Amino acid sequence: MKETTAIRATYFLYLGAIGLIVTYWPLYFRSIGMSPAEIGLVFSGRSVISVLMQPALGYLAVKYGRPTGILRVTLWLGALLSLLMNLSTGLVAVCLLMWLQAFPEAGTVPMLDTTIVGRYGSVRFGSFRLWGSLGYGVAVALFGWAVSGMEGGAAGEIAVDYTPVLYMLAAIFVFRVSETPLAEAASSVGGRLPRGADWWLFLLSGWCHWVAVMSYNLFLAIFCIDHGFSSAVPGYAVGVAIVGEVAALALAPRLFARRGASGVVAWSLLLSIVRWIATAMAVSAWWLVLLQILHFAGFGLWYAGLLRELDHYAEQTPRPLLQSVFASVVLGCGGLAAGLIGGSLVGSHGSAWAFWLAAVADVCALGVWLMRGRYFGRTSAATTA
Repeated sequence: MKETTAIRATYFLYLGAIGLIVTYWPLYFRSIGMSPAEIGLVFSGRSVISVLMQPALGYLAVKYGRPTGILRVTLWLGALLSLLMNLSTGLVAVCLLMWLQAFPEAGTVPMLDTTIVGRYGSVRFGSFRLWGSLGYGVAVALFGWAVSGMEGGAAGEIAVDYTPVLYMLAAIFVFRVSETPLAEAASSVGGRLPRGADWWLFLLSGWCHWVAVMSYNLFLAIFCIDHGFSSAVPGYAVGVAIVGEVAALALAPRLFARRGASGVVAWSLLLSIVRWIATAMAVSAWWLVLLQILHFAGFGLWYAGLLRELDHYAEQTPRPLLQSVFASVVLGCGGLAAGLIGGSLVGSHGSAWAFWLAAVADVCALGVWLMRGRYFGRTSAATTA
C-alpha cells in the first residue's frame, strides 16, 4: 500500500469517528438524562485537556523527532477508550471517560497535519485533508440515513456502539505511515514561538471562528430534534456540508499556489456569518440542509488558508510545535468556549441560540482578521526594509 493512501485512509476513518461523536453522541447523552449545559460541559472538559496536552505533545514530537510515532499511540489509546462509552450511563461516568480519552486524542490532528505538511508541503495539504472531510461526511450522512425515523436517543446509542470500529481501522492504517522527514531536523531548530501582534491576532481570529464551528457541531442534532425534524436530518446536513468542504479542499492547492490566503480567509468568514444567521432562522429541514453547502468556505477554505498562513511563522518555530500551539489555542480553547457558552445559551433560550452565538463569534473573527492584515503588512514591510 502506498504511504499517501495510508495517510488518506487514516484521516478518512479517524474523522469519520469524530463525526459520529460530535453529531450523534449528544443525542445519547440527552437520552440518559443529561441537559444541554451538561453536554456542553463534557465537550468543554475535553477542550481544556486538549489545550494543555497539545503543546506538550508538540514539544515531545520536536524533542524526540517522532510525531508519527506519537500519532500511532494516540489513535490506539483513543480507540480502546471509545469501546467503554456504552458502559457509561451517568454524568460522572461520561465525563471521566470522555476526558480520559481526550488526553491521547489531543495529539491526533496536530500530528496528522504535521505529517502531511512535513512530507508534502502546505500547498498540497488540502488534497490530503479532504479525505478526512469525506470520512466525516460519509460516516455521518450514512449513519443518518441508517437511523432515519428512529428516536433520537436510540440513534445516539447506536452511534456509541459503532464509533470504535472506525477508530480501530484508523489505528491499523497509521502503521503504514513512516516517520515524517520534518522530525529528523526539527529538534535542531529553535523553539521560540512568534511574538508579534499579527501572530496573536491570527490565533484570536481562529479562536472566534472555531467557537462558531463547534457551536454548530455540538448542537445541530439537538436543534433538529427540537424543531421536529427526523433523526436523519443532522446526517444529511453534515453530508451536504462535507460536499462543500471537500470541494474547497480540492480547490485549495491550486488556489493557494497562485495567491495568498489572507483575502480568501476573510471572504470565508463573511460567508459563514450569512450561513449561521440563515440556519438559526430555518423553519424547513431541507432549507437547513441545503444551507450547509456554505461549509465550503466556513471550514474548507478557512482551515486550508490558516495552514498556509502558518508558513509565515515556520522558519523560527518547528512545525510540530507550531501546529500543536495552533490546535491548542484555536481548536482547544475554541471548543471549550463553544461548549460552555453554547450549552448555557441552548439550555436557557433554546437551540437556535447556538447559531446566533456562531454568527456573533464570526463577526468578531472577521474584524480581528482584518485588523491582523494591518499589523502583518506593517511587520512584513519592516522586515523587508
